[in-house]
Amino acid sequence: MKDSKKNNKVRIWILWGLAAVPMLMSAAVYPFLPDEIPLHWNALGQVDRIGAKFPGAFILPAICLLLPLLMGILPRLDPRRENYEKFSGAYYWMRVCFVVVFGIINAVVLLICLGLASIPVDYIVKLLVGIMIMVIGNLMPKVKHNYFVGIKTPWTINSEDIWFATHRHGGMVWFAAGLAMSVLAFIPGTASAYAYFGVIIFAAFEPMVYSYLSYVKQRA
Repeated sequence: MKDSKKNNKVRIWILWGLAAVPMLMSAAVYPFLPDEIPLHWNALGQVDRIGAKFPGAFILPAICLLLPLLMGILPRLDPRRENYEKFSGAYYWMRVCFVVVFGIINAVVLLICLGLASIPVDYIVKLLVGIMIMVIGNLMPKVKHNYFVGIKTPWTINSEDIWFATHRHGGMVWFAAGLAMSVLAFIPGTASAYAYFGVIIFAAFEPMVYSYLSYVKQRA
């Protein structure tokens, strides 16, 4: 028991260490950044919004800190909080995944702003999101019944059997979707961009439909 608590503390410290890196990076290079920096790129990789370096340089680092904080608070608010212990490993890696993805994007943006790299940001973001979807898809079958994390529909919330079936199916759908997104990330053009977002929409809604069909089958 003591070893388990010690390991959990170590993992949390590692998580917060990773979450702090982007903030430290932005603070370190802040004096060297131009007065205005890009804040958003469209699907074709074109900058469509710029802003002042403050607070612009610290938006992504703030997200890296706030996401794991919020995800740490949610289990305490969940009526099914005891179930989080059953998928604590998967939940931890989800938090790490979010922090790493936003941290890498922040590093790429800083390198571009400093003139140290010419990187197609849309390719990087699309690839990282695709990888993140694959990771979450792989972890999804391990997520137990709760009110905040996972595929939440009236049918999954009201039935643990439907929850399990939907997350097992949804995990495969998300993994396949993430793989497709990772490939599409390297294909230029408007058609590829539309296909990329079409995959996202499919992955978001198909498991919801599956949960309803599972409910209908259960009631038959």
